[in-house]
Amino acid sequence: MEKRQLQDTIDHQVERLRLLEKQTSELTQVDWEDLPTEEIIRESEFLSKSIELIAEVLEAKKVSLMLLSRDGKELLMAKSNWILPSKIPNIRQPVTQGIAGQVASEGKPMLVEDATKNPKAKINEYTRQYESQSFIVTPLILGRKVIGVISVNDKRNRTPFTEGELAILNTLANQMSMSIATIFMVKKMEREALKLKFINEIVQTLVSSVDPSEIYRSLLSKVMTGLRAAAGALVFSDPKGKQIAFEHVSPEERLRKPKGAVPVGSGVMAKVISKGKVTIENTISGNANVDTASDFPHGLEPRNIAVTPIKANGKVLGVLAVYNKQDGLPFDGWDREILEAVSPQASMAIKQAWLYQNLIKSIDEVVETNKQLEEANKEIREKIRELDRLKTKVAT
Repeated sequence: MEKRQLQDTIDHQVERLRLLEKQTSELTQVDWEDLPTEEIIRESEFLSKSIELIAEVLEAKKVSLMLLSRDGKELLMAKSNWILPSKIPNIRQPVTQGIAGQVASEGKPMLVEDATKNPKAKINEYTRQYESQSFIVTPLILGRKVIGVISVNDKRNRTPFTEGELAILNTLANQMSMSIATIFMVKKMEREALKLKFINEIVQTLVSSVDPSEIYRSLLSKVMTGLRAAAGALVFSDPKGKQIAFEHVSPEERLRKPKGAVPVGSGVMAKVISKGKVTIENTISGNANVDTASDFPHGLEPRNIAVTPIKANGKVLGVLAVYNKQDGLPFDGWDREILEAVSPQASMAIKQAWLYQNLIKSIDEVVETNKQLEEANKEIREKIRELDRLKTKVAT
């Protein structure tokens, strides 16, 4: 009877944990598309502490966190308390394989009491290092979407895991989801602040200089810094959108502008000039959407590219392109937001530079015209004097 009462108490606690799990999941309504995997992986300290907490509470030796790739086809190892850090970036698993893949696909936690009796438990170089054939896996859910899985192996006392311990893991996973949602909101606020800072700096560029070359250089430098890009280019298009000319490239000591105008091609810049929308390509090699002859300045070894249009009165005048995001990361949705936010200000800066150029050109033309008129007046005065001399000779 005491044993039965104890079991009833445990079952009641498990149900309470499941209720807590269900209720807390409603607090993490975040769009996963706005929260790339690489942004979570970058929060190394947070992930490490979460893994350590799970291992301590469940008295387990081995805990791992895998996150879904952007296309949802693979699980990528993000953090582990027992796998060498140097090996973690290379560990990935199709969601069609293994217990972890099943949990990620179905979004349901799983208790495996004996892996040798489960056909889904795949044997690999890591599973051979487990001391026990019992483990638990739970999905990491943000809002209503699975973003990864947490696997817990090898209890310190070598006993099998229980349903109660799986319920505890689910609760901890929900706490992690809430923390990730908080991180996301903080990051989003940081991005919004960065966008405002960008806009302010570009406005400052507008009022601090009238020299077109200085405006181009400052504008490109600020966008590269904000998007953490290693290189950039400011490119203008002809009125028909058939040719482009690289006006400015950065860093100038490494990159070279193509001489004269080049065909717009069929790549990223052609698409942006045609559609007038920000375009990002994170794969260059073998990508049919990229035209290496027109999309990149000379001397650049591109890994990825993000391009925003420069418009005036609804017409695309050219593009601003940045290349090779630092730390080997891809350009993401937040980079797109920043480019979309700064595009109008960049267009204003370019338009001001053009107006200044046209003004200087007009002044030079007026000066040259006045000079020519003065020369013509001088010749006319000489001819008048010559006529006067001829009249005098005829009269005498």
